[in-house]
Amino acid sequence: MVRGMATGDVGVKDWGKMLGRELLVAGALGLTMALAVAPIG
Repeated sequence: MVRGMATGDVGVKDWGKMLGRELLVAGALGLTMALAVAPIG
């Protein structure tokens, strides 16, 4: 997202869509890490 904004590929109108995608990816990574670490401790 930062690179897209810096290069001008992402405009203000695309922020909502990009932010939603970033939050989805962050949530998926967090869930994956939680599931991986849960058996350990």
